[in-house]
Amino acid sequence: MSELHFFVVGKRRRYPAWQFDERLGVLPGLRGVVQEIPKEWGPERTRSFMTTLETGLKIHGEPITPQTWLIVGLDPVRIAELIQDQAATDE
Repeated sequence: MSELHFFVVGKRRRYPAWQFDERLGVLPGLRGVVQEIPKEWGPERTRSFMTTLETGLKIHGEPITPQTWLIVGLDPVRIAELIQDQAATDE
């Protein structure tokens, strides 16, 4: 299983920018998150999930994005749980 999320365009792998940070490189905890992304989610759905404010993720009472959650080093299991919850509601 790849640590990075990718999609294929014309036989070439594409690695979305949301999984990288200028200082950190690959986001910490990304492997556990990538494993939970449903195959049915396309690149836009996945990007939207990772870069949209999530009310279930807060720092100092303010919602943050799953991407930011990982950048600041918080538990990636929480992101995996949110992905599972959203995938279940997609069905």
